[in-house]
Amino acid sequence: MTNIEKEVIKILQKNRAIKEPRTRKERQHHLVKKGAIFEMLGIDDMDEDFLLGVLLKVFDMSDEEKEKTRSLGNKFKIKRNQLRKQMKESGNNE
Repeated sequence: MTNIEKEVIKILQKNRAIKEPRTRKERQHHLVKKGAIFEMLGIDDMDEDFLLGVLLKVFDMSDEEKEKTRSLGNKFKIKRNQLRKQMKESGNNE
């Protein structure tokens, strides 16, 4: 196991210990919301090891990279919502 992997495991364990425990219903709702993101992007059927590797890269990102990535996600959501609104107004449902 590399030093990066060890650090990631430490961070994950620390974050898990800090979080307030959720009820089963709250946890399920949270996981469904996260799964919906994967489905929205059409990556829910991709190889799990690949997706895990991509997500692990977040630990190597600088604060500036994280902010740029957050901004990209926000822009995507805004654009998607605009398109959905336009489709709804024109009578085309998804």
